[in-house]
Amino acid sequence: MEYKGVKYSVVQLTEGPSWKWEVRFGERKNKSGVTPVSRAAAIKLAEYEIDRALQETGSKATWYRSVSGLISLQQRLAALTGTAASLIAQLRELYQLRERVRKTELTAQDTDDKRDEDLTAAIETYLATFEGHTPGQAKAKALERLDHVREAGVKDRRAALRIVSDAPPDKR
Repeated sequence: MEYKGVKYSVVQLTEGPSWKWEVRFGERKNKSGVTPVSRAAAIKLAEYEIDRALQETGSKATWYRSVSGLISLQQRLAALTGTAASLIAQLRELYQLRERVRKTELTAQDTDDKRDEDLTAAIETYLATFEGHTPGQAKAKALERLDHVREAGVKDRRAALRIVSDAPPDKR
């Protein structure tokens, strides 16, 4: 129950027809008592104690309410701070993941470029060795035939050399 902004409770005791009242002015300030008369008498005593405390302290009850409101605000702020910290940690993880993906993509591009260089060198060697082309002609034909290798989606040297050793599509 509440009276003039101060919470209090009244409960019946199990030992006889007695009533206990308790007033809570804050987290640590309590005042209580017992009356054998009735529940209404216990309520009146609790309200009397609240009035007496308000007269003695003036604005202390208001101060206690504002302090308890501040504690509630601090709890909400702590929850928000915890949520913000969690979001920041998730953002960091996301940035790290994005950086790993970017590096993987760069590595994949480097790998593709390296594979193309290796295939070009293998094709040039094949053309110069087995078809008798000069290095300049072999390089030009290798680049031309590398396009056919790429179109076929070949990624290993042996399969690429099989395509290269066949006649180009325009000469079949």
